[in-house]
Amino acid sequence: MWGLSVLAAVILGAWSLSGAAHSDANSRTLNAASSVIASLNRRASHNGRYQAEIVSHGPLEVGREQRWTLHVTQRDHQRLNHADVSVRSWAPETGELSRVAATSRYVGDGNYRLAGIYFPHAGWWNVALVIDGAQGVDSVAFNVIIPPR
Repeated sequence: MWGLSVLAAVILGAWSLSGAAHSDANSRTLNAASSVIASLNRRASHNGRYQAEIVSHGPLEVGREQRWTLHVTQRDHQRLNHADVSVRSWAPETGELSRVAATSRYVGDGNYRLAGIYFPHAGWWNVALVIDGAQGVDSVAFNVIIPPR
């Protein structure tokens, strides 16, 4: 458990230093009892074409298929409607891909339902999105750290 806490501190510190996290509010412990740490708040896509945030999700747990709602806006803060969004969950430490193929579906008002997000074991997980919309193709990633039980 101590090793994972150190890893979480290093990762969150690196996000802050790299500019990937805009403030401490972007990385938060979602459940004090389980110490799950997630960075799901609003952030710019890697090339600055879009802003994205996870606006709803269920419990972030191992072995449970999840559904998230993603909200995407364009550079001018207008909602991004009807884009193609691809989803991939992977463990950066091992390169392991989640065995469940995640999907995305536009549900209106710049919102996309991401289904099939699955974390097969504890550790650091990256949910990487590729957004193909009105301002071109760009990517954004969200990170979740689930401690072992």
